Amino acid sequence: MSIYFYLDIDKILKQRRWTLSKLAEETGISITQLCNIRASKRASLNTVNKIASSLNEKDLSKILSFEENSK
Repeated sequence: MSIYFYLDIDKILKQRRWTLSKLAEETGISITQLCNIRASKRASLNTVNKIASSLNEKDLSKILSFEENSK
């Protein structure tokens, strides 16, 4: 069994009631890159850290989601 985590852009937008443009503005990450992350749900640790820092979020479970794979 494996547990995977991914950056959940939709979760962030919903919690903050923000648009993608607002998230891009607050984080300094381009809308294009955020769209790519949103589609693939993959982000580097640097990007996760940058978003968490921009949001003053110390609890990563608020911006990450987890999936369990039984394989």
